[in-house]
Amino acid sequence: MLILKSKYLLPISSSPFEDGGILIDDGIIIDIDKFDVIKQRNGNVKTKDIGEAIIVPGFVNVHSHAEYSVFRGFIREKPFFEWIKSLICYHKYLTREEFEISAKLGILRMLSTGITTLADSTYSGVTFDILKLFGLKGIVFQEVFGPDDQENQGALDDLKRKVEKMQEEAEGTKIKIGVSPHTIYTVSEGLLLKVCEYAAENDLPVSIHVAETKEESEFIRYGRGIIAENFKKRGIPWKAKGKSVIEYLREIGLFETGCRFQFVHLTQINELDIEILSEHDVSAALCPCSNAMLGVGISPISGIIKGRINVGFGTDSMASNGDLCMFEEMRAGLLLQRGKSKDIFSIKTDQMVKYATLNGAKCLSLDRAIGSLEKGKSADLIAISTSNLNSVPIYNLYDHIVLSIYPSDVIMTMVDGKVLYENGEFPYYDMSEVIEQIEKISNKLRNAIF
Repeated sequence: MLILKSKYLLPISSSPFEDGGILIDDGIIIDIDKFDVIKQRNGNVKTKDIGEAIIVPGFVNVHSHAEYSVFRGFIREKPFFEWIKSLICYHKYLTREEFEISAKLGILRMLSTGITTLADSTYSGVTFDILKLFGLKGIVFQEVFGPDDQENQGALDDLKRKVEKMQEEAEGTKIKIGVSPHTIYTVSEGLLLKVCEYAAENDLPVSIHVAETKEESEFIRYGRGIIAENFKKRGIPWKAKGKSVIEYLREIGLFETGCRFQFVHLTQINELDIEILSEHDVSAALCPCSNAMLGVGISPISGIIKGRINVGFGTDSMASNGDLCMFEEMRAGLLLQRGKSKDIFSIKTDQMVKYATLNGAKCLSLDRAIGSLEKGKSADLIAISTSNLNSVPIYNLYDHIVLSIYPSDVIMTMVDGKVLYENGEFPYYDMSEVIEQIEKISNKLRNAIF
């Protein structure tokens, strides 16, 4: 057993308070209260005093591609579809082992910024292997592609084989498996519905990139633009639907498949789309930094909230984001939304912190186990230093976390009661070895491309 003590505790599910204590046993939170009260009840239990810090639940990253971490800063200032084309091209230069190292970099970075649970989309399955190696928890969404209906059965069979293999290997771990039909233009209508039927039959969560770009919306509504041109080159037939992306998904019966959906991005939606989404089992996985970096748009977070749609934050990949950091996502989400709406009351800091923790856990159907500091939940938590220049003074903890904190202020990350990161060090992982390997891979990319 262990008691954690800190200047501030922010449970999320209840009001924050000072001079807090958390009693942990076998990776589970047994009690949470004022430190003096906890100590009085458990006098002989060892205390770990974090000091001038805020203890909050570990962040939940609802959308990432950890294996692309080595591409951070490599593909610069290209429009979205040129960026995607470059990513596919450069992907071919690396081996599976090199992508495993890249995923290690991403996951270690997430731990150092306070992310304790992630939902990662992968085609290769690399992230699953690394999560399992590190003993971490999360959901791995197995991606599937196939825009041509003639390739449907082969793509579906391949998906089932990969999912079943990962499910077998996930036994005894805290990793869950889901499926990810990549987008509605990289997966045909027929394959999309078959994948969702398969997911519903096997109780698998479904994650889809939806309404991410104006080109996607133009393709669905008018049947024109760069996506339509690519379809024409490949001989894949397509007719304009005269509807928004969300209306189209409703029309084809996607929401009637009975799946638990996570729609990623949603930068190109309107009030009617939000109304449709609010009627179904859909969570919104929003990636403010990635969307802004790629110039694809700003998700209407305040409208999504008014529609009572659950929201979580994702970092996406380091190929489309400078970092894997929930502080940046919360800050960008808040500032972009207030700037776009010209309304300071459109969204509040306490909402942003909740979306990065408890609501993120709800996106992944894990909110009964993680996302807040409560009795009976996993001891997944982080400690944020309040002794730096950017940390004084403090008047409101939620404001402080969203507007003033940086990832370097995270001084401890704990998962299931086990400290995995503390004061710049990883007790169980060799950070220097990963950095050395990443340098070699990045040199290989430079030499191959330049």
